[in-house]
Formats: sequence, structure tokens, C-alpha cells
Amino acid sequence: MNVNEFCSLIKSIREEKMSRKEFARRNDQWHENTLKSYEKDRLPDVDYLYLLHKETGFNFKDLVEARTRVVLEGVATSEEIDNAIALAQGVIGDEGKQFIVIDDDAMEPHIQQGARCLIDESDKALHPGNIYCFKIEDNFTCRKVHKTLLGDLILQAENDAFIPLGFTEDYRELLNIVGRVTEASNSF
Repeated sequence: MNVNEFCSLIKSIREEKMSRKEFARRNDQWHENTLKSYEKDRLPDVDYLYLLHKETGFNFKDLVEARTRVVLEGVATSEEIDNAIALAQGVIGDEGKQFIVIDDDAMEPHIQQGARCLIDESDKALHPGNIYCFKIEDNFTCRKVHKTLLGDLILQAENDAFIPLGFTEDYRELLNIVGRVTEASNSF
């Protein structure tokens, strides 16, 4: 689907329920000419898609997904687009992966408090240089793994307010390792 096809889609959705003039009258923040441009060749913002959903009952998730596919088509592969949509929607089709919301700011500025991270639960090996998610009590936190010359592991936060956690391989089973962080999406 390209921009013009998406614009035609939203036009047909709106036309099934009401005229452009009626839509503009009911939603006075949208001028009729703006609606016309959205339905011709200009991608609408998400707030417009939400109003279209409210007025017509058309699935909001489907509208956002279709718009996202159009926007990313020229810069991402099909698989990357699917992953981006899954990340935005908080779902993923891959086995052994899940999204987790991080409860602290230990990895700021890279992974902020409230960030949604995609976790590969099949990788709990704690390879140096990778970032892993851990569950401590009922909270999720991330740390980067480092290895000392003696083979001990250090879990390092990016935020200096958090002290590094060092331990030997013997204590590894005491950690509640959720898995390796493969993607992170910070909120703005």
C-alpha cells in the first residue's frame, strides 16, 4: 500500500458513515480542506486516525498499522516493519520473546524508566557486552554484563547512582535472569 492508497482507504471509511463536511462539523479542530488533503495525498497524523476510529468504529489498531507500513516501506524490510509494529503494539510473534516495561532508571540515558524492552528469554548466558533483564522482587531492571580477568561477572548500570553488582559463576543461579534485551523503546 502506498500513500495514495492509504488516503483512499481512509476516505472510503469516512464516506461509509458521513460526508467530509459533516465530519469537519462534528470535529471542529479539523478544517474540511485538511480532511480533503488527508484523503488525497497527505498521510494523516495519529490523532486524526483516532477520531476516524471514534466516528466510524473502524479498528484503530488497523489504521495505525496500515499507516506505519506506508511510512516505513522505503526505509525498512518487511520483517523490520513487522517487528516495529509488534514493538509499538506490545505484542510479538516470536517464541521465547516478550515485552517488558523497565521499572527503574538504571540504564539511563539508553534505556529509560518505563521503556518497553523486547527480551529474548532463550538467552540467559550473560555474555559480556550484552544487556540483560533481571527480575528483582516484582520489578524489572536491566544491566550490562562485564567479566573480570578472574572470570567474575559484573552487572553494571549506566546510571552512576546504581552500584555495580559483582559475583562469581557459583552465585549465578541466585539471579532471576529474564533474558537478553534485544530492543528497547523509550517513551517521550
